[in-house]
Amino acid sequence: MKTIGIFADKPEASTGFAVVCRNLANELTRYFRVIYFGRYAQDKEFAKETTLTPTDLFEYVPCQGGVWDKELCVRIMKHYKLDYAFSEDDWFSIEGLLYACRFWNVPFHFLTPIDSLPINPIAHRNIFTYCDKVYVPNSGYTAINGKKRIYGSGKMADRQGNYVKAVPLPHGCDPKIFHRKDVDRDDEFTFLLIGRTEERKATGRAVMAYEKIWKKMDARLLIRTDWTAPLGQALLHYIIKKNIPITTDQTVDVPHTQISDIYNKADVNICAAKAGGFEMSITESALCEKPSLVTDWTFMNENVVQGKSGFKIPIEGFCHPPEIYNPMSLDRIWGNISIDALADKMYWCYLNNAKSNSMGRWARDWVVENFKWKDVAFRLKEEILHEG
Repeated sequence: MKTIGIFADKPEASTGFAVVCRNLANELTRYFRVIYFGRYAQDKEFAKETTLTPTDLFEYVPCQGGVWDKELCVRIMKHYKLDYAFSEDDWFSIEGLLYACRFWNVPFHFLTPIDSLPINPIAHRNIFTYCDKVYVPNSGYTAINGKKRIYGSGKMADRQGNYVKAVPLPHGCDPKIFHRKDVDRDDEFTFLLIGRTEERKATGRAVMAYEKIWKKMDARLLIRTDWTAPLGQALLHYIIKKNIPITTDQTVDVPHTQISDIYNKADVNICAAKAGGFEMSITESALCEKPSLVTDWTFMNENVVQGKSGFKIPIEGFCHPPEIYNPMSLDRIWGNISIDALADKMYWCYLNNAKSNSMGRWARDWVVENFKWKDVAFRLKEEILHEG
């Protein structure tokens, strides 16, 4: 049996990278010996022997934190003889692991959450051209697939050919973890916004939409975020100043399974982000029978069926990432969700509670059918084993 190394955050971490890689690692044990290398799990270096966790099927190696260091990855691959390597990360953070794979001639399969276009040409020149295959959880893969590799791609090009191979690979979702259930919640009709308070998530635009209509409704907005962060503090100051009835929930590091309780505190999920590679709150809340209101822009709009599992809210303009973002990503085009259109659709959900609930039930059936971890892992296995 071939050995595949999966490089990710420690498996118990409440990060998207950890959730995706842990689920794929468990499913891939059907086909490979899987060694999961989890960063932020020990202070320095990596464990020299694998261990087993109480809840997972793969072998586990705790590693130091931070962006994957190339010399660390070289030492890991020298110690653990890998036939394949796989990771999910931002493309500008993966050079160290990619270097080690090239050093040892280990085929590297890379899942990257492209959230908006265009993609900086550096990504192709420095990263994608050296990957055996690139996986993207949305239609952004079409901007990568088929581009000619740069000269000097070496043995990897001998395996896979002279053109980059990019494959659509959505994130799965577990209906045994995420489902409708009774929880302690507000009595009023409740909208939910979950995630970091930062420029891309556009939390403030959702607050301004709710501000337009809250006096007409017996409804609340629940926001789960890090209220101690600078932007969280600024938003909280605005909410208090305007006396807006919003329930604030502080993000804490809990097992991902507990997030199901948060979705069940609400009736409708809101994803007002300006861009997103694969906003997992949409599929996770759908399994809890909550429809979603999402920005009709890359790539949140691909995971909502208009009028059936939720609504796509039009944009009212475009912008670029702020200057504090990675300079290699500043040309990406983001879409600003229409505050008025979002407010109108929130009010519609409130007035049409029965229809909204019906959409939530349809959303669960649709996600169960289309986002199975077992199916996603099978597709990944087929791609890994097929060269050329």
